[in-house]
Amino acid sequence: MKKFSPLLFLASLGAGGISVIPFAFLNYTYRHGKGLIKMAHISYDNLELWRQILFGFLEFTMIAFAAIHIVLSLLLAVRLVKWLKEEDYKKFIENPLVNAAVLAPFISLVMTMNVAIGPRGC
Repeated sequence: MKKFSPLLFLASLGAGGISVIPFAFLNYTYRHGKGLIKMAHISYDNLELWRQILFGFLEFTMIAFAAIHIVLSLLLAVRLVKWLKEEDYKKFIENPLVNAAVLAPFISLVMTMNVAIGPRGC
């Protein structure tokens, strides 16, 4: 197994960001009244075919990348906990040139809140 790095959490962070993009796009481009958009606000019966395809693609993108984000977060969290108990972690945290990377897991976990509000809420 390769050495663990907290920067691996950037993959999870990126997947979470991609899952939020379609939500933001729909929220700011589709008229839906007050509050955040929900898929219940979109009536597919009244949409042109190209918009039905676009919105379907956006829904799929939100769901797929939210799932990737959650799976990566869980898998990497398990590896992170194991890594925190190893000698490599002590060397890593003592090196000021690389130890800022320890923030990547926290940023990725905060993205989980955005995934919960956006794609899950949609």
